[in-house]
Amino acid sequence: MSEQTILAAVDGRGVATITLDRAQVHNAMNGAMLAGLADAITGFEADPDIRLLVLRGAGKSFSAGADMSGQDNEPKPSLPEAINCLANFTRPTMALVQGACIGGGLAWTTACDVVIASDDAFFSIPEVRLGFNPASLIPMFLGVMGARNTMRYVLGGDRFDAAKAHEMGLVHHLCLNTFFVTAVTTVIFNANPLMRYDGYYMLSDFLEIPNLRPKADRMLREKFSWYCLGIETNPDPFMPKTGRAWFVLFAIAASVYRWVIMFGITLFLYTVLKPYGLQSI
Repeated sequence: MSEQTILAAVDGRGVATITLDRAQVHNAMNGAMLAGLADAITGFEADPDIRLLVLRGAGKSFSAGADMSGQDNEPKPSLPEAINCLANFTRPTMALVQGACIGGGLAWTTACDVVIASDDAFFSIPEVRLGFNPASLIPMFLGVMGARNTMRYVLGGDRFDAAKAHEMGLVHHLCLNTFFVTAVTTVIFNANPLMRYDGYYMLSDFLEIPNLRPKADRMLREKFSWYCLGIETNPDPFMPKTGRAWFVLFAIAASVYRWVIMFGITLFLYTVLKPYGLQSI
């Protein structure tokens, strides 16, 4: 039984999606995958209802390039022949890139009209380091990366990140890695006792002090009024009699932290939007 190497589907809008489906080997391309890609693209070309063709990879990577396992004995079209099917597709094409996009995988993106990459994607043309000559792929790279960038990375074989790919024109749009963003926000907000989320309520329960933040804020206002304005306020009979300095410190720390978070979010948005010229908003 032959291995399933791609998934092909069409939705109700006429958007065809081809998914490289060898996630266990980072979608390394063998003969069966190249043949499947060529057949799927040719089939979609013959379908007049197709409006857009999307190429993507399953799992963590778009494609690790050629399968170097040495176990590929199936007949196949050459890589340039298979990519040529995509380059000659008569409807718009789009590549969605995440993780590794290496060698032949990178060559496939050059045949797409639009390339969208996650900010954690990385690219390389490593054939020179493996002792191969990527001569058949160089014309594809020249068309999107330019002569100097192509020679730089073909001769060096080192990787470059999504921001560099965007700068060279290989990638048109960058997307944030949502898993990273949500993980950071979970730590900054939910797990932090200085913000009114899970961490705050856990601390309040541990100290057995309900309404911890309002009490701390009131304590801070009372101290400020007495020491800075000379105004004496009526003490709250429900406030703790001891450890009041800790309440004041908690209120100050929470207020400072809130402003630090606001500044951090503003700086983060500025950094993200700057490459697109949208930092002024």
